[in-house]
Amino acid sequence: DAGAVGMCPFYYADGWWKGGEKGIHNKEQPEEWFGFWGYKDVNDKYGSPRPVWFAMRDYMKGLIISPKNKTIHTNTTTIPLELYNNETIKKVIVKNRDEVIYSKNITSAGYFADQLTINPVGMEAMELAFEFFDAEDKLVKNESIIILASKTAIELPKLTIEVTPGNDLNESKNASIKTEIVTNENFKLISDLIVSYNTHLGWDVGQQVSVPVKDQLEKKIITSENSFFIPDNSWVVNASAGISVRYGKFTFKIHDQKIIYRGDWAKEISR
Repeated sequence: DAGAVGMCPFYYADGWWKGGEKGIHNKEQPEEWFGFWGYKDVNDKYGSPRPVWFAMRDYMKGLIISPKNKTIHTNTTTIPLELYNNETIKKVIVKNRDEVIYSKNITSAGYFADQLTINPVGMEAMELAFEFFDAEDKLVKNESIIILASKTAIELPKLTIEVTPGNDLNESKNASIKTEIVTNENFKLISDLIVSYNTHLGWDVGQQVSVPVKDQLEKKIITSENSFFIPDNSWVVNASAGISVRYGKFTFKIHDQKIIYRGDWAKEISR
């Protein structure tokens, strides 16, 4: 859904060496069992596929490029339909609320493009059920895509942040992030507000604060301010905040972020 054009399995076989004896499944370490293909011991030269292998094989036979999950479609009654099918797929059906809204025979493998006609009732969280069939009309795979659709414009809740210092980390050893959420009665805030000050030191996610908002849901504007420490050896910071929002089955995250540098060392690349 983020726009990837391919994939690489992580990983093909189990990582036995990650825990305990490296030739035996003897630890509850997740990576000992990560493989798409399983081997019972070091003498097993061929192995056997795990259920995830078959699930991924069938999933890849028909890929939904558009519409993507958790996308918003406004001022329209049609949306782009884009698929990528292998030679197995001979028919595609799309349903909404168990009603067929699209059916097409597939005559060639590869990229396929068309238009999907939708008829949202007001603002509607639509769960589109895609069904892929082979030449014998057997179901090969199904997948649900949830979108938010409306024939008119939609006003979404908004989240913005104000960061201090906002231009140069040399200005202070301490920082603050002010957040403002402009709510909308049609959408429900369903998580805490996560405020992050990532100093990009090592692999840590950085300083992070969870701000409960459940006692402020009736407010039109929700604000908060949180303080953070700026390490001397941090040359760039990503300050951000995000919160999950729901309308029916449709959930998404509103967020905002700012990048702050130390001095002008990144001037030539900061665009």
